[in-house]
Amino acid sequence: MPPIEFKILILENSIIIQKGIYRIFIESGFNCSIFFATNLDDLKHTLKSREIDLVISNVSFFFNDINSLKLLKSHFPDTIWTGFQYSYSENQLLQEFSYVFQINDNQDTFISKVKELTQEDSNSDIAHTVNLTTREVEVLKLLVVGFSNKEIADKLNLSIHTVNTHRKNITQKSGIKSLAALIIFAVSKNYIHIDSLES
Repeated sequence: MPPIEFKILILENSIIIQKGIYRIFIESGFNCSIFFATNLDDLKHTLKSREIDLVISNVSFFFNDINSLKLLKSHFPDTIWTGFQYSYSENQLLQEFSYVFQINDNQDTFISKVKELTQEDSNSDIAHTVNLTTREVEVLKLLVVGFSNKEIADKLNLSIHTVNTHRKNITQKSGIKSLAALIIFAVSKNYIHIDSLES
């Protein structure tokens, strides 16, 4: 099976910090595509146009607008939301992120946590039994070969809201948050054959 490429979006308006994070990923050999956003409009546009696995956001973007972060998380439930901070932030805001990096974290710590969050090193070995419904399996199969929520809804004659609900259920049952890790899971559980991903 070819290595899974994770899609990572960095929300930061400092070019220096953007390049620093990018360089860490390149030097570590982490298999990913990196996208950048310098404001919330850029962020929303990229999230709508691509299946982003992980967002790394400067937490200051949400200092006075925690509700925007909550709304984004609800609209993109399969995306892992992390932050990084280099100034004081309220705990209420920090708790909205799956993890918060510190500006002085070293490279090994940073990459190790990213791998843990994206489950890159899990080798798809899900310890617990995942009991998906027939419909959830149908949604999963279409999801991992690249269909959007709207395309899945049209194909299965469902509403987009219902598709979102199935996706949330799949995430909750499997414990997997990133799309890339879901692909590994689907192949390992024989829900889909590897050839379907290469066509």
